[in-house]
Amino acid sequence: MNADRKNTREQDQKMVYELDGRPSLSTAVPLGLQHVLAMFTSNLAPILIIAGVCGLSGADTVTMVQCAMFVSGLTTFIQLYPLRLGSKYQVGARLPIVMGTSFTFVPTASAVGAAGGIGAVLGGCLAGSLVEVFMGFFYKYIRRFFPPLVVGCTQVTIGVNLQGIGVDYFAGGAGAADYGSLRNLAVASFVLVIVILLQRFGKGLAKNAAILIGLVAGYILAAVLGMVDTTSIADAAWFGLPLPMQFKLAFQPAAIMSFAALSTIIAVFENLITFTMEKWDLSRRDAVKRTAILVTVLSLPCALGFNVLAGVTVPGIGDIQSIEDFIVSNNLLPLGSLLYVVFCVSRKGWGWNNFLAEADAGNGVQFPRWARGWLTFGLPALIVIIFIMGYLPKIMLWMGLA
Repeated sequence: MNADRKNTREQDQKMVYELDGRPSLSTAVPLGLQHVLAMFTSNLAPILIIAGVCGLSGADTVTMVQCAMFVSGLTTFIQLYPLRLGSKYQVGARLPIVMGTSFTFVPTASAVGAAGGIGAVLGGCLAGSLVEVFMGFFYKYIRRFFPPLVVGCTQVTIGVNLQGIGVDYFAGGAGAADYGSLRNLAVASFVLVIVILLQRFGKGLAKNAAILIGLVAGYILAAVLGMVDTTSIADAAWFGLPLPMQFKLAFQPAAIMSFAALSTIIAVFENLITFTMEKWDLSRRDAVKRTAILVTVLSLPCALGFNVLAGVTVPGIGDIQSIEDFIVSNNLLPLGSLLYVVFCVSRKGWGWNNFLAEADAGNGVQFPRWARGWLTFGLPALIVIIFIMGYLPKIMLWMGLA
């Protein structure tokens, strides 16, 4: 009997890591619950923050939460069981990927929501997502235009913008009558300590659900201190359906471009991690550590350019941010693209046939063979012209001719 149980446990452990594995309920339910708990808080918190910034009522906030959870479950299901589009294409990865909202979009959504309301946030997300889908078809051709320097500056900016939101909530919420009171700071610190301890010393379910456990503990403490008002919960319905088109969409160009640009940067950052994993045969954790260090170091000039290095300038170029833009846009991008094109078409490099074989591997749009002449002569000449034109105004300024 003991041997049979041991064999069953071993088979369950193997099935957990198999794509089509079917472990027993005693194994599947705790692991599934672990995934749900891990995403539960991170899926709700961005919605609550954005709803607060947009000034939504309690009923509208509940609708937003319902829609977020419903779409999260639906897209997770599609990731597991893709929708086939003919024989070559599908929507979904056929992998156990839990989908949900992201804190990365909170600064952008908060800025858009404060200016244009929840309609501008939803309209920008919708149009921005379509831009991301479109760019996904051509990403392998344009990813070289997003070096770690560009991605790092964006990540630092996102983190800095999130700090203000975190501080406001830590102190009791922006506009609260008791903002910054000792009681608010004590409850927030209590939650923070619990989350840190569970993340550092917890294992399994406790570690993955650290944020949720911290919130529950903080809610209990707040209730004991008389800080919880359950009136809105008592007035809410027991059951509700997340109906579409509850909010009027507003399509503002600035909001659309903000979400589209941020979505692209997220994809680029993920690409940096994947490249690091494959290039040096590293685990994802090690790749994230190495990439994080590189991105942080390369982002320091940009971050310091707003304060310590604010007075550093170069004639004809500008401040630190302008210097970084000059290094990337006027030097790294044109020279790197020139080297890449020459390498792909040159016999002493990769070679045209090898390049085509690699570019056309797998399914999707095939690289046009008729473009060989343009890539061999036309595109390199155009890159050289762009490179010279980028330097010409600055050289004239340095020589006193402009």
